[in-house]
Amino acid sequence: MVLATKEGTLKSFNPAFSQMLGYSENELKNLSFRVFTHPDDLRKELPLLSDLLNGKIPFYLIEKRYIKKGGSIVWVKLNVSAYSREQGKPESLIGIAENITREKEAEKALQESEDRYRKLSDLSMEGILLHQNGIATDCNERLLSMSGYTREELIGNNIIQLLADDQSIELVKSKIKNNDLHAYEAWGITKNGKKIPVEIENRMVEYNGENLRVSAFRDITERKQNEQEIRKLNTAINQSPSSIVITDHRGNIEYVNKSFCEVTGYTVAEAIGNNPRILKTDFHPKEYYTNLWKTIALGKTWRGIFRNKTKNGDYYWERAVISPIFDDSKKITHYLAIKENITQEKVAQEALKISEERHRIISELTNDFVYSATISHRSLVLEWASGALEKLTSYTIEHINKMEYGWYSRVLEEDFKNIISPAILRLPAEKKLTLEYRVFSSDGSFRWVSDKVKLIDDFAENESYRVIGAIQDITQKKEASLALDQSKRYLDSIIDNLPIGLHIFDEKGYTARINETQRKLLGVKDKEVGKGVFNILSDPLAIKTGSDKLYRQVYEKKSP
Repeated sequence: MVLATKEGTLKSFNPAFSQMLGYSENELKNLSFRVFTHPDDLRKELPLLSDLLNGKIPFYLIEKRYIKKGGSIVWVKLNVSAYSREQGKPESLIGIAENITREKEAEKALQESEDRYRKLSDLSMEGILLHQNGIATDCNERLLSMSGYTREELIGNNIIQLLADDQSIELVKSKIKNNDLHAYEAWGITKNGKKIPVEIENRMVEYNGENLRVSAFRDITERKQNEQEIRKLNTAINQSPSSIVITDHRGNIEYVNKSFCEVTGYTVAEAIGNNPRILKTDFHPKEYYTNLWKTIALGKTWRGIFRNKTKNGDYYWERAVISPIFDDSKKITHYLAIKENITQEKVAQEALKISEERHRIISELTNDFVYSATISHRSLVLEWASGALEKLTSYTIEHINKMEYGWYSRVLEEDFKNIISPAILRLPAEKKLTLEYRVFSSDGSFRWVSDKVKLIDDFAENESYRVIGAIQDITQKKEASLALDQSKRYLDSIIDNLPIGLHIFDEKGYTARINETQRKLLGVKDKEVGKGVFNILSDPLAIKTGSDKLYRQVYEKKSP
């Protein structure tokens, strides 16, 4: 209890009031209530105090905050009335303050809890629905965005009819009826009729004295798509022509595909649990395998070639790419090996080496620039080239290889960009290409060349490939072709603009060419060129003009 002047200066109070504020009696006496009232609450209280002193109200009741001596906050419920000796002339104020801090903190905690629930519910990636026997009582924003409905359209309505697709309605009804709380999959349907696969997980809760079912809807469209992709990948991996091996981080085999079994002769059961060293031969030195393990243990990819042996002891060659597999913490958990049987290729390479010397001698006797080289997406470095290289460019192989992009430094940038660069990307798949492009000579002029390239080793070492090729100077042929094309275009223009009709057909009577004048005369369309002449002349216009008789005389080699 507090007694104060009508201006709000404290005159007397009980010990509970001073203890509540943390002031001593001397500190609190003659202190204005404005000093320890929270500024926000003071602005609310002063109009009420004015009305009280002016006789407009007999008392006022307010919940407000006091600032304790240490700066902390205490909530009070304050009842204030005025004391008057004469009617209408208040002399002092009487206040009764009740400490309601605990109630306020509990109220605040409850509000914060509900706010957190609502925020967490709305932030959830799942659609949350509260319902009683299928009648919706509340839901979160995610469910609204998933379904396309507004909150007003869902609350109070039967969600089974709204959210479940026809093929899943009976399943959902059964789960609710039997109070089945196990997660299950069903088909949902949105407001606009789109079907989506969902996983529904349920809980029972007591809310406002009622038992409600809480259903969490997860859109599993992506999961279903991923499962389908995984099935495709599993099929592709097992049917792959390449041998695929997955080991644990110690190198013990955990998976092999069908091709591995076909190449090595080991069954899946025989391979699982073993180490790939069961395929090892003495062909490679110990350092070869040490480097392999050092590379993949550092998290890098190793590429190389093995000479291995099958279960029955036959030797074979395979090209391998071995990569580490990491978990989310970047720790290596497994290794993946993809291996291609290149036994036939190695045999062919050996045969190629044997014939290389013969090829070199023969190539020196031709005018073509024959070469072997390493090719990448930007350069072609010559390993060997016939003497025709200097005849074509006036440069030696050493001089060419010192250039930034090797042979491609002599190619016009336009031709490299539009012709060579796209072709290099196709090379591993197509194995051989024929390209026509322009190259610079030492005097700055350029010549047209035809470059026939063949892949001899498509194992990419630093994204490079080994090729052989033959380059022929086709400048004269190209210039003649360009001149012929120009002449043909010129001749076509003249023919199409002749004032007389021209119709050319072969000895079998099939149309080869009709100029514009003749097409208009006969009413013939462009697409009819190539048809039989007399099919065209069956047109009523041709019969009417007598053109069909004239054409038959010509066709029968008679004069019209």
